Amino acid sequence: MIDEESYIDGGIADPLPVDVLTEMGINRVIAVNTIPTPAYMRCCMEMEREQETLYGRRHNFLRALNRQINYFAPGNILDIMMRAVHGAQIRVAEEACRHADVVLRPLGMDARWYEFDKPCKYIALGRRVAEEHLEEIKSLVNKRTSSYEQGTPYNPVAGPA
Repeated sequence: MIDEESYIDGGIADPLPVDVLTEMGINRVIAVNTIPTPAYMRCCMEMEREQETLYGRRHNFLRALNRQINYFAPGNILDIMMRAVHGAQIRVAEEACRHADVVLRPLGMDARWYEFDKPCKYIALGRRVAEEHLEEIKSLVNKRTSSYEQGTPYNPVAGPA
């Protein structure tokens, strides 16, 4: 809330605004895409199925109970709506990734979209992924500008949050 007006994160409509940075004149973009790919999501679902096999009927009972009382439980209307939004975000973010110079994907198998109370976990994950791509990042930073870029003002390396 700002001055009694509600604002929301623009990530719903533009989850990875690489084009905005390019329009601002940023020449080198490091994009950080935290939206899981379909392949990654399939892997997570397979892991969940394996968990169900390990825990058996008791786990299925708890899952059914959770579905009755939790609006965000798999299969409930809010879960379905979130999946629809997520599908659109995947397409938009993947297209944006094609226009970035470097793409970092800090994804955790146990990550949940509502875990705002665990920033250290995600900061560490982001740091690890950045360190894994350090040579690529250094190469981008040290890359000489093209002749057509030399007349433009200095633009620091930037990336969407």
